[in-house]
Amino acid sequence: MVTKLGEPLDVPIMKEEIDILHKLYNRKNHPNSIIIKYINYKKMAQPYRKQTELKNVKLSDLFSTCSVADVAQST
Repeated sequence: MVTKLGEPLDVPIMKEEIDILHKLYNRKNHPNSIIIKYINYKKMAQPYRKQTELKNVKLSDLFSTCSVADVAQST
């Protein structure tokens, strides 16, 4: 999912550039956010600068092969 988020930003995110991922859960034990630690600061700064462009991106746009139930569950 994280590598797919780079596509609408025109920033390629490779698995080799990510050191570790953590899901943050809310009080109802549902995943709320993801924290990404990159290996290199420059790779972290590229998607960070363009994060405001993600406001108009929907998960259904990124994952067109997923069912409606999967997309609803992930929101």
